[in-house]
Parts: sequence; C-alpha cells; structure tokens
Amino acid sequence: MTVDPEPAVADPEKQLAWEKRHRFRAAIASILGAVGLLVFYVLQQVLQRDMPKVSGLETLVRAAQPGDVGALPSLQTAFFEYLDTKTLLVLLIGLGGFVGWIGVAWSVGFLGVATRARSPVFRKFIVYIPIVGGVVLAISVLMSQLGSLQVVSDFLDSDRTVKAATDADNSLIVYARLLYQLGTLALAVGLVLVTLNAMRVGLLTRMLGYIGIASGATSITAARAACGRLASMDRRAFFHASLGDIRRAPIMRSAAVRQPSSRSRWPNQVRRTSSACA
Repeated sequence: MTVDPEPAVADPEKQLAWEKRHRFRAAIASILGAVGLLVFYVLQQVLQRDMPKVSGLETLVRAAQPGDVGALPSLQTAFFEYLDTKTLLVLLIGLGGFVGWIGVAWSVGFLGVATRARSPVFRKFIVYIPIVGGVVLAISVLMSQLGSLQVVSDFLDSDRTVKAATDADNSLIVYARLLYQLGTLALAVGLVLVTLNAMRVGLLTRMLGYIGIASGATSITAARAACGRLASMDRRAFFHASLGDIRRAPIMRSAAVRQPSSRSRWPNQVRRTSSACA
C-alpha cells in the first residue's frame, strides 16, 4: 500500500503559482498586523497615562466604617467619567487590536501553507491553529472594548454607588475574557510550530525564526502582565512587519519544493555537508 504524496509536493509549480498570487496580500497583511498591534498597545498606554488613581488607604478606611459599604458613593466614579470622555480612544484601541490580530492570522497562515509544501512532517491542521487563534483574539479585543463602553454607560446611568461599581460587568466582557485566553493559547502554539518549521525549511532566517518562537512563547504570560505585553508586542510587531519582506522567499526557495530530500535539513547541516564533500 502506497501513500499519495502531498498535492503541493506532487505539483510544485502549482504551489509556487499559488504563492505568487497571494504573497503580496500576505505582505500587506503582515504590515497591517504590525501597525495594528503597535496602535493597540501604544494607545493603551496613552489611555492609562492620565487615568485617575484610587487611594488604597481611603478604600481601607471606608471598609472599616460601620454600615452598608455598598450604599456609599463609589471611589471609581472619576475613573468611569474619564473613560466616558475617551470613547473614541477606546474604540481605536479595539479597532487597532482587531486589525492587528487579523493581520497576524493571515500572514502566519500564509507562512504555514508555504511551509507545509516543503515539509512532509508538517501537518495540515497546524496551519489553521494560528489562523483560528488570531481571529479569536481579534474578536475578543473588539468585544472587550465595546463591553467596556457599555459598562461605563450603565454605571454613569446608575446611582454610582460601590455596589453599582462592583456589579459593573456584562456578558460581552465575560465572553471576551474567555475568547482572549483561548485565542492567546492557540496563537502561541501555532506561531511556535509554524515559525520553527519555516526556519527549518529555509523560509525564515534564524533571527526571524527565533523572534517568532519567542513571540509565541511569551504570548501566554504577556496576556497577564503589562510589562510582558509591551515586551512581547515589540517582538510580534517586528516579526510580522518582517514577514512582509519575505514575500519572495517561496519563489526564491523553489528548489526546496522540488527536492524533498533536502527539506528536513537545517541550513548549517547543509553547509557542513557541502564542505565535507569538497
């Protein structure tokens, strides 16, 4: 019993023609993804820069007072009023994140398809992991910002008490948090697998491959730490902007499609073999 070859390996010219048609769109998606992520994270810092702070000492003093704390005026009122004046900025953060993560999904998906054509061990389902993760992240970011605006509106229309601030939540934000965690995990796994294999077959340089792997590996912790988000953002934005510059790689590396025996070798291994033969 024989196993049929992968379609791209069996017909390399068809694969290369597909890459030539789609490489420009993937390059644009990479650049838009990098710009979107920069807008997303930078505007978050701009929003937080002038955000009102609540005194922890005053909160403890009020908690120690007799009576129903929930009926007291909320110390978060200034915070909600501030967000109410920054509606446009909040929407731009959501749109930046949406465009950024969609661009990530598109560009990494294209890289995954090109990698699969050159590696017999690269499974088809791996191509869809970063695509699904990026799309889920994009939706969750937009949902979170829209939900935040709804929470602000509901609180300002209420009696603005501690209880109203504590209950300030809605289903949109709850689902957005869940989607964000799932999307982060899927994108992290997919990004590591795709970039590792793309580096292995020669579509990425080692530097870009290591940056992509580091971006995926730090995505999970970056979802929880503000400093981690900024550090990971720098790597992801640079990595996806750089993907826009490798749109010719699938054509330049066309020999890897036609020579299946060389696809499992690392670049250094190929050089060492050539030196030994000489």
